[in-house]
Amino acid sequence: MASVSTALVTVEEFRRMEDPPGFRLELHNGEVVKVTRPKQLHLKLQKRMMGIFDKALGSRGDACIEVPFRPSPEHELRVADVAWTSSERYENIDEDDNLQGAPEIVVEILSRSNTASDMVVKRELCLSRGCEEFWIVDPKKRFIEVTRSSGLTHVYRGDDRIPIGRADYSVDEILGGRQ
Repeated sequence: MASVSTALVTVEEFRRMEDPPGFRLELHNGEVVKVTRPKQLHLKLQKRMMGIFDKALGSRGDACIEVPFRPSPEHELRVADVAWTSSERYENIDEDDNLQGAPEIVVEILSRSNTASDMVVKRELCLSRGCEEFWIVDPKKRFIEVTRSSGLTHVYRGDDRIPIGRADYSVDEILGGRQ
């Protein structure tokens, strides 16, 4: 992720900015950051995971892709690759704003533009702002790391089954056939 501004920017100021060609912008601690747009594999995984969350968690909430949220009120506007939010919180989002705090489940699908430190910062930010599970999905190395709000982290691979609501899915089911 490349920074495009050095001045502290508010969400209100940020919303007046336009995305540059080939990128989208996010606001990280008052700093405007360019993020690459997802490629086809990334989009397929987002769609598959959204469907899994919808199926496993049913009417208890809503799963969406490319979900903007405000983990802190004034200088943060982030986007989750996939997010699940309880029905109560989802229905109470101001239609002229974004979700306040982090979604209950945040999924980040790794791509070339992600760094390990980016993921650590986002995970800690989300878990400190209401996120119950933070997932890091690595489609190339074929693992899924799930950190729960309790601080427990587990790395799942292959046939390992990840509990989601009343169901569970293997990493291979979530990621699809062998790459």
